[in-house]
This record gives sequence, C-alpha cells and structure tokens, in this order.
Amino acid sequence: MVSLCHALASLSNNRAKEDAEKEEATRVYIVTCQNHLRATAVRRGIKHEKAFLKVGLAESLSELDSDLRATYDCTTICRASSKEFVYFRKKAYAKGKGATFLSYVIIHHPTALVWTLIRVDLGVRLDSELESAVALYMNRKIFMEFLCYRIDAADKDNTLENHLWLCLSSSEVIAALRCRCMLWIKVIMPLRFFTNDSDVDFSAADMYQVLEPLYAFLQELERDGKLLMDIDLDIYSKVGLNADGSDGTASLAYKAWLSKHASKQLKTIDGESSHPINRPTDLEVFEPKDPDNQATDSMVESLIQAWATGLLEGFDNSPLNDYVNGGKFSLSAVSDQMQRDLGDTDATNDESERAFANYDQVQAAAGSGMLWSSAGAMAAERTNASITNI
Repeated sequence: MVSLCHALASLSNNRAKEDAEKEEATRVYIVTCQNHLRATAVRRGIKHEKAFLKVGLAESLSELDSDLRATYDCTTICRASSKEFVYFRKKAYAKGKGATFLSYVIIHHPTALVWTLIRVDLGVRLDSELESAVALYMNRKIFMEFLCYRIDAADKDNTLENHLWLCLSSSEVIAALRCRCMLWIKVIMPLRFFTNDSDVDFSAADMYQVLEPLYAFLQELERDGKLLMDIDLDIYSKVGLNADGSDGTASLAYKAWLSKHASKQLKTIDGESSHPINRPTDLEVFEPKDPDNQATDSMVESLIQAWATGLLEGFDNSPLNDYVNGGKFSLSAVSDQMQRDLGDTDATNDESERAFANYDQVQAAAGSGMLWSSAGAMAAERTNASITNI
C-alpha cells in the first residue's frame, strides 16, 4: 500500500508536470507588426519635420496669396506631385498631367533618366513618403521645367501646377526632400529589407539585431546630424554576423541585396539604353553637384536632427521599445526558448492583411462588399498555422 505522503508527492509531481505541459502548450507572445511599427516611427519624424519647417516658413507663407496653396508640408507636396506627374495608366490621377509629362520628356529629353514616382495618396505605407521623395528630388529640375512650360502656355491658372512650382523652387523644401532621401537610403530601405526578406527570415525574437543598433545610432544622430550625411554610412553592417565575426545567413543576404541594389539599372525615357540608377542617386543626395542641392547642407543637418528626435519618440512611445532598453524582445531578454517558439513566425502580419485584401478584391470585382465574417475566417485560416506552431 502506498503511504499518504507518497501519494501526495506523486499527485504533486503529476500536477507540476501537467502545469509544465500546459505552459508549454499554451505559451503566447504578443508582438506587433514591424511594418506598422516602422510607420509609427516615421509618423513621429514627419511631425518634427513639419514643426522645424514651420518656424522658418510660416510667416513667409502667410504673406502669399492663399490661392497658391503654398506649404512647407512635404507630405502634401509628395502627394500633389504624384497626382500631377505619375503617368502609369492604372495609377494616373484623372485630373493629373502624367501623360502630357511623358510626351514632353519623350520629345524634349528622350535620353533622360526619369525616376519612378509612386502614388503615395493611394493608401501606401507611410514610409513610402520617404521613398517618393527620392524621385521628386532627382526629377525636380525636369518637373519644374515641365511646370514652367505648362504655366506659360496656359490660358488660365492651374492651382495644382502653380502650387507645385512654388513649393519645388523653395530651398527649404529641397532640403526636406534631400533629408528624406538620406533617411530612406540609409535607415528605412535597409530596415524594410530586414523586416520582409525571406532569406533573412527574421522573427520578432531576431529583430533586436536590427533595431538596437538603429536606436543607438539615432541617439548619436540627434546630437550630430552630419553622421547621416556620410555616403559610406552603413548602420546595419554588423547585423546577422556570427559570434566570431563571420557572415551568417542574414548578413550574407544583406550583402547580396546591397550588391543587387547597387547594380540596378533604369532605361532612358526612349527605352534605347539603360544606366545605373542608385549610385547616381546616392551621389546627388550625399555629395550633390547641383548648386541648389549643395546650398541645403546646413538646413539638412538640422532637419536630420529633428527627424532623429521624432524617430526616437517613435521608439520610446510604441512597442518598438520592446526591442531596446531591456525590453521583452531585446538582446538581454530574448531566450533560447523564445527563439525556438518564434522561429517559424514572421516579424510582420502581412499574411493576415493579404488575406483580407485578396478577399476584398474578389468581393469588389463581384460587385458586393466585404463580408467581415468570411474575411475573418480567411485571415484566421492563414494565421492559425503559425499560431499552432508556437
């Protein structure tokens, strides 16, 4: 016969085992999509950019005719530019002059490179506003030439074109666009790569490798804006390295991506030849030859500091803080168990959103609205696989 003490001990051990098994089977991690977190930080940066430009331009703008709609808001300028200049058929704004612009450059600048401008007013991610600044900055002179042609030939004023010509001729706007280009090239574009690339395949338990060096750099950048103005800067050069300093899977993928990015080419507007696109962009952004761009160095430095303050606010006031300062997904907190549990999951919720978007497109094509219950079921079906693997 088993003694009462032995029976109680056995029961206690069984319960402990059951509790451990239950904890193993039900362990849950609450993470936030990295694409959304990046946008949160960018939103804070845009706010500080606007505040900086307001100090220098608000009084001058108040003296201009309100019909000109002059603004220091680069987000507004990027959106207005995409409406005027985008010439892809499915993306063209109905009242824009994209087709006319395309005809103009074919006739007058057939061998020109025209950087692709995206429609940032069509529900894209917020960091795409920095991406669009690259095309706006690089095409600025040819855009303004076209606007002058349009304004001079017009029988009546075109508010959008007058607005754009005035804004794109402003040295403060040029500085803001150049600053956004630097942030896109050195901060946001690589961050987007590490977040989404399938070869890197980072989960939430890996993203501290990217976000901790970025956070440290932004703290330095807030004090010295010139740090971002270095064409050879690479904030993420140590991401994915092995303990002995050799390349790991992520660092090899990053180097391959950098190489591919550097070799990317763009066809001239007549389609007759192709030329490298990203190296000329880097040179004109960081070491400009255009006198208008050269004259913005001092203001760009100050704008960078304003952006750094905003991006740091984005870290400190969002779940990005979980990845730095000893947060639950920072280097000091990530455990081997967490790495195993989250290893097969994504750092974003794109799969869930894609299910909703695909269903919405199908329903829209059929002439009916989205059924939330069916859309939810489709999203759950996509995501349950990763949830049950935890």
